[in-house]
Amino acid sequence: MLASPSNPTGAVQPRHVVEALCRLGLPILSDEIYDGLLFDGARVTSPLAFSRDCFVFDGFSKRYAMTGFRLGYVIAPEAAVRPLQSMQQNLHICASHFVQRAGIAALGCGQYVEEMRAEYARRRERLYQGVRALGLRVHRPPEGAFYILADARTLGEDSFALARDLLERAHVTVGPGRDFGAIAEGFLRFSYATNAVRIDEGLRRLERALARA
Repeated sequence: MLASPSNPTGAVQPRHVVEALCRLGLPILSDEIYDGLLFDGARVTSPLAFSRDCFVFDGFSKRYAMTGFRLGYVIAPEAAVRPLQSMQQNLHICASHFVQRAGIAALGCGQYVEEMRAEYARRRERLYQGVRALGLRVHRPPEGAFYILADARTLGEDSFALARDLLERAHVTVGPGRDFGAIAEGFLRFSYATNAVRIDEGLRRLERALARA
């Protein structure tokens, strides 16, 4: 499984890493749903560039802000196409007509996607600096998606308890790192998918809550 850009870190795997993974001779399942939401010159390298034995999963949810429409697709090896069709027909048949029409319209919205990407870049910088000002460590700015994973172990080792405490005292929701596996325990995930006003208000609330801790 390869997720690039990833949730929750926003990391984008460099070309040489993707190429090395393909050389292992294993089928690659590549989640590229956040492709297009990239910063600082980062570019997504798909395993399709190196291997035909890979599955690429993508969709309209993130770059076109169509999360509730559930419109996605997979690029698959030819031998897997028929089994995938059988699965789709038995699980959910197809995307509804109006959702497909919306997807067609979205494909012609490149200008707006770029404007939104630039807005995400501004929000990213705002939240990145704000989280660091709270005393949390962010190992590096995210290169894609719209999340920041911050090391909060100076506040406590239990990310679920910490997230619940911040929700109750600051009325700010953050994602506990443990939701993403044991390796992320002690971290908190912040999202900059919301607007700048809400980001600033959330940071002020967190600052007040942490000052009283």
